[in-house]
Amino acid sequence: MGFKQNLIPTTAYNRLTRLPPLGSLASHHTLVKAITYTQNGDPTEVLKLREFTLGPPKANQLGLKFRLSTLNPADINTIQGRYPWKPTIRKDLIEDQEFYISGNEGLAEVTSLGSEVDPKQWKIGDWVIMVGGSNLLLIRL
Repeated sequence: MGFKQNLIPTTAYNRLTRLPPLGSLASHHTLVKAITYTQNGDPTEVLKLREFTLGPPKANQLGLKFRLSTLNPADINTIQGRYPWKPTIRKDLIEDQEFYISGNEGLAEVTSLGSEVDPKQWKIGDWVIMVGGSNLLLIRL
């Protein structure tokens, strides 16, 4: 089973979403939903579904549509505040709101390329596996 491994650092895509976006992929702004939290605690009490709009990717970013994202035991422990790794708080997605988006793994499809992303390395329609949460690496399938 072969796959091409291309790794891209966090700076290339730092707009993580957990659920597939709603709305047209052809538009420049995409409505998305994400499971978020603002403080550590019992996941049944602190998790909240948020909806927001993402603009086009920045010059060094990929636009991704997540097809699958899991919450595994490490994610639950992170939400509870028991895991040593802390996610990056998002301040850039909804005006005057700060929150975390949990999840360390996911399967996504590339939907757009920033102007500085090498089109020989990444193409719209590529499938990628996300690993590493805030220390994001993408592995192209």
